[in-house]
Amino acid sequence: MKDGGGANTECSLMRTTCACVTYGALRRLVSNHYQQRQEFVDLCEVENEAERRRLEHEAHRQRCALRIQAWWRGCMVRHKLGSYRPEDRRGRKRQPKAKK
Repeated sequence: MKDGGGANTECSLMRTTCACVTYGALRRLVSNHYQQRQEFVDLCEVENEAERRRLEHEAHRQRCALRIQAWWRGCMVRHKLGSYRPEDRRGRKRQPKAKK
């Protein structure tokens, strides 16, 4: 005997159950994949921020060192010390003063 109505209903019920299970599994899979990608993006953002801060700090140190060097060179020139000591008229360097 063929029970056309019962078999068809059972088959459609199985399809619906399968679709729900498949949809739920697919949703969990996509959610899990999204979570992994989001963690990766967050990690990349943290690393990029740390690198940006490091580069800014290095640039700041470089500017500060340049200022200190310019200040020191100005002091040397104003006080005529080191290689900034003037030569006398004949082209020879001056003799340093004798210490007492």
